[in-house]
Amino acid sequence: MNIFLYDPQDFSNVCTISRTLEFFWVKDCYVYDNHNLIREKYWKSYSRGLKTQSSWAFEKINFHKIEDYISFLKKYNWRKIITLLDEKADSLENYKPLENDIIIFGNEGIGLPEEIISLADEKIYIKRIWKTQSLNLSNTVAIVVYNVINNKWENIL
Repeated sequence: MNIFLYDPQDFSNVCTISRTLEFFWVKDCYVYDNHNLIREKYWKSYSRGLKTQSSWAFEKINFHKIEDYISFLKKYNWRKIITLLDEKADSLENYKPLENDIIIFGNEGIGLPEEIISLADEKIYIKRIWKTQSLNLSNTVAIVVYNVINNKWENIL
């Protein structure tokens, strides 16, 4: 499984996502980073976030900054799975992960641009039970990664 984050806005979300990825042994994360959240060095306030929010997991993830995300995704030879707030998409429970799928998560404010949506091989959504319109990006990544790991083990056993 590969993860692609489209232009995350919130550094604390990226820290929490790194903790989730490290917990589930997902070592690589591709990021289109227009907000320059992924850096070699951080100011003191950001360094505190690395420690408290990610428990230093941030440093254990290989973040690959992607400048031209459209070219990257077009050249990606395996399935491109996007997460959407669209009940017409397949429910996450029905998603059958393959090892080299790349799961694409949108920006906290605007989601994914149409040019990425049009490249999707499969669209998935997390079925909501009540009225809240959306989940925080880090929560969405955690739910999807957990589901993929569970389905992966079910498919192997």
